Amino acid sequence: MNELFKEKFKEITGIQESTISTVDHVYASIPIRLIDSHHRLMQLGDVKVIIWDSIYPKIKKSRTDLVLDSGIFVPNNTKYFIFPTNQLQGKSLVLKPDLDGQLNELGDCMDLVLNYPKYKKATLKKTYLDRFQTLMGIYSKIINENPGMSSSEFYRKLVVEIYKFLGFTNVAEFYNTYSQSFMQTAIIKEFVPWLIENSRNTPFGLDSLINNSSLIAPPYFTYTNNLKTINQFNPSQAIEIIESLREGILLPCKEIIYWVLSLSGIKHFGRDFNFFAQLEEFYKTKYNIETGFSKLQLTQGKNDGSFYIQFEQDISCRLVSINNKIKAKKSPIPQKGADVSTIPSVYMHIGNRFKEIYEDFIKSKNTRFIKMGEIKL
Repeated sequence: MNELFKEKFKEITGIQESTISTVDHVYASIPIRLIDSHHRLMQLGDVKVIIWDSIYPKIKKSRTDLVLDSGIFVPNNTKYFIFPTNQLQGKSLVLKPDLDGQLNELGDCMDLVLNYPKYKKATLKKTYLDRFQTLMGIYSKIINENPGMSSSEFYRKLVVEIYKFLGFTNVAEFYNTYSQSFMQTAIIKEFVPWLIENSRNTPFGLDSLINNSSLIAPPYFTYTNNLKTINQFNPSQAIEIIESLREGILLPCKEIIYWVLSLSGIKHFGRDFNFFAQLEEFYKTKYNIETGFSKLQLTQGKNDGSFYIQFEQDISCRLVSINNKIKAKKSPIPQKGADVSTIPSVYMHIGNRFKEIYEDFIKSKNTRFIKMGEIKL
């Protein structure tokens, strides 16, 4: 049965690779860890990099999800957003952010937070703003040359152009060749309905798994047009679910996609929250069936990419008006420094040293920690 599903997966989706990666979302600012992820995927080979775009960008993660991250300054105005917040990433169109306005506010912020003698402060500020303008050029070129482009395609092009700029030419070529928007594949609209139909009334059926285990929690599906959810799964609903999937108005939860990959014998690179191993244990315990699903999961926990450069802590600020005066108010993310370690923010602090530091990381496995606000010339 596994071989049948595997062949049908290839036939229906057109994806011939034996491994699927789900480490990518539609990021406005690429997290540092993806440099390591994409290098590992390139070395692995025979892999399709799926951009997981069946989600909404998160306001609380605006520095990765919505804006060109400017490091020490947190832009909190929607005019700087690159993607709309109220649309699925895979269905939205890229916006045209006011990068010039963001540049001006970044300069104002630096005037308030850089605590150096006047000459050194001017030099560091100019270096930082020059680097931001370099990034502005990359972002603006992609947007201006591709009017009406989808958010997913913008992200795909951004990864390629950023890697070329950083000197990771081989990775740029790999990503350009093997990456694809998840919602543009035939997985959701064609293969998920086929697999639901053809595994029904067997131990491997989605209805059997949902009704006999807690591995997949509701909501199981979400409508894209009104955000209503399907929180039960029974035979009477199957026809409606299958038709809605084929119409492209229904999205399965991520665990259903993991179920699809498992039954199809497709290896997975990315976080699975221990789903593959638990699914294997379920079939072994419930039906005495040995599946070997856990071997399909190639990464464990968060070991799908290293933040080989990261900030020691987040001391970023946003601009606020207090008594008619503009002040810089600290606005850190209440998490570890890795969460704000994006390629743009790190670049503005240390310049284009990513390749040499990554080569050193491969040899030493030592993370390079940097201080936010300390700008290297």
